Amino acid sequence: MCVWFILKLILYFSLIIMVLPGWYGAGATIQVLLFAQLAAKLKLNAPNAHTFLEIIGTRWGTFAHIVFLFFGLATNIVVSSMLCLGGSATVTALTGMSTIAVSVRQFAL
Repeated sequence: MCVWFILKLILYFSLIIMVLPGWYGAGATIQVLLFAQLAAKLKLNAPNAHTFLEIIGTRWGTFAHIVFLFFGLATNIVVSSMLCLGGSATVTALTGMSTIAVSVRQFAL
């Protein structure tokens, strides 16, 4: 009885380990395909635009351009700080070094 339960448990977890990454990849694929479709449509509508800010500035004017410029910069700052903090946490977990020391070390290089 105990051996049968252990074998079923191993089979169950091995199926989870093999199936879940496939679903994760499938979900990411949909986002990539939708973004590619959106980028192609934008390139057809505004062939000379290089950034989303140029499209917004042309379509909705200067005020919307400045608002989205602020949101774009804020998003870049937040994402960059999260990446730096994640890298610091990874080095801390691997080496035991202080997170603050690793953060200072990242910018010293």
